[in-house]
Amino acid sequence: TPAAPGVEVDPACLAAWEHAAHLLESLGHRVEDIPNPFGPEITEHFIDAWGVQSLSRPLDDEREALLRPVTKAWRAYGRGVSGERFAAAVTGMHRATRRAVAATRDYDVVLTPTLATLPQTVEHFDESGDPLENLGRQSAFSAFTSPYNMTGQPAVSIPLYWTPDAGLPVGVSLVGRPADESTLVSLSAQLEEAAPWRERYTTLWRR
Repeated sequence: TPAAPGVEVDPACLAAWEHAAHLLESLGHRVEDIPNPFGPEITEHFIDAWGVQSLSRPLDDEREALLRPVTKAWRAYGRGVSGERFAAAVTGMHRATRRAVAATRDYDVVLTPTLATLPQTVEHFDESGDPLENLGRQSAFSAFTSPYNMTGQPAVSIPLYWTPDAGLPVGVSLVGRPADESTLVSLSAQLEEAAPWRERYTTLWRR
């Protein structure tokens, strides 16, 4: 379950996650379902903190006008966040990180879909419309990876599943304990050996 509330996960992304879980079990690993280690409050904390941090570089009006619409929207939002709210957001993110790491410390890795949807067209992220709607689309797209950008845990995305029609690779993420990159590299190598993808290409690529 992604930390961002209301995000619908594409069935193909769930199928990729289930496929990876079965593959891990076939290799002798024990796979368990666990509750989402993140609460929905991290979304608000992240938005407040990111909005303020987008203002870290002062710009004059001329250079501000050159920014992309979504970046302008972040900076406009950040100007409305009080110092008290910013401090609460940073503290909340730190607290959420400690809780998530503690909740998963008994597991070598956490397995999630990499993305909540399949690859989208360029138009899906077009910035000519409402920048906040665009931001919402970006956030939903990366709902599984963003929380681990916050915690700073090592993670790797590997393509173990392919859509039946276009042969698109669908990734799953392995998230490790803090500073434990070696486990991720070792497990990724084992999975690649069991389900190699080096010679696999999408139908579009072959054309």
